[in-house]
Amino acid sequence: MKIVAGGASPLLASRLATLLKTELAKTTYREFPDGELYVKIEGIEEEDVIVVQSINTNNDLVQLLLIFDALTNRAESIVAVIPYMGYARQDKLFSEG
Repeated sequence: MKIVAGGASPLLASRLATLLKTELAKTTYREFPDGELYVKIEGIEEEDVIVVQSINTNNDLVQLLLIFDALTNRAESIVAVIPYMGYARQDKLFSEG
């Protein structure tokens, strides 16, 4: 099992890895000058993976989707831990328009 720390939740991911006695996957996050995000994850082939990422901003959500894309067809299984999920409470109309 490996833990992937999203850019918005590195401390929580590190604590979870310690608690579960497992390793953090080596991850690289980059933002290009045009604002496009880049994600690279190493050493997760055929591993059960836990992704820890809060979604505070739009970029955090896009980063989470890029993490899932990087893990698809490589990880044995993927579990997402999302301690804060922005947009989740927008079940009622805030303002018309």
